[in-house]
Amino acid sequence: MQELEKINEFSGILTFVSHQTHTISEILSRLNLEEKHFAILVNGHKVDLNTIVKDDDEITVLPKIAGG
Repeated sequence: MQELEKINEFSGILTFVSHQTHTISEILSRLNLEEKHFAILVNGHKVDLNTIVKDDDEITVLPKIAGG
């Protein structure tokens, strides 16, 4: 079984389900993503890098948008 299962990808928004316990920091590292470029939601709630994700939690990775 995969540790992270991608369940959706749409317009740069990635959604995964966790199958193990991780911190957000560990997940971003495994996905080779830098936190400064993304906002992270777990089960629909904004979280920080130290948040612990448990089995069956849904993780959404949203790209930050810059405007001018």
